[in-house]
Amino acid sequence: MILLFLHRLSPRVRLIAGMALVVAGLALVALSTVYVGLLNHGIGLAVIGAVMCVSGAVGRRRARRAAAQPSVDGEVTHAGSARDR
Repeated sequence: MILLFLHRLSPRVRLIAGMALVVAGLALVALSTVYVGLLNHGIGLAVIGAVMCVSGAVGRRRARRAAAQPSVDGEVTHAGSARDR
């Protein structure tokens, strides 16, 4: 359910949310020196944030590439369509 929601986010929002999760994960890792048991949660949160950052960066690159592609016969081509292959 959460993955379907994240898929609908724009690449820019995914990048921002990913950076926030990485920062929160690193904060939990830092707190794990005081509170035992937060290390696993912090590492997991940081990894999920990093994956979201990469997803957002790739999405922005794909959108930029799709916007730069010229249309064929006035037809709009989208990234991932059959004409791209």
